[in-house]
Amino acid sequence: MKFAVAIILDRGCDRFIVQRKDDTYSRPRAIALFGGAIDTDESDDHAIERELIEELGLSTYETLRSAGLQRLGWVGAFSVFEIVVDFDVIKAISEQVVFEGERAEIVHRNQLLELPWLEELVPVIEVYLDHCAGFGPSRFRT
Repeated sequence: MKFAVAIILDRGCDRFIVQRKDDTYSRPRAIALFGGAIDTDESDDHAIERELIEELGLSTYETLRSAGLQRLGWVGAFSVFEIVVDFDVIKAISEQVVFEGERAEIVHRNQLLELPWLEELVPVIEVYLDHCAGFGPSRFRT
């Protein structure tokens, strides 16, 4: 199975919005990125669009889309997209109802590796942080 996920962060690259899973999820209260499974008949572009609408609603998706969804590449089974927005968008997402999961949370870049991530997302976060820091060639696959 393949997945499409969005890393949503502010223009200063310091604050990120993540999703806290609810108690109905297989790993309650774990942290995840917004996104989900890519259906067999859809592209990763379409999957991230569908997942963001399902999880955050059409209005928030349109705000994120207008900021620009940049495909970074693949890490394992994950197609990773980056969305850079003003902090007021990050704050608004953290205050709205999340349609899947318990809530959205703002976290600082320094906290990312300390969070209780779904285990399969840890390599995605590590590769992304290396990418942001400019450590060698990108480890995202195309």
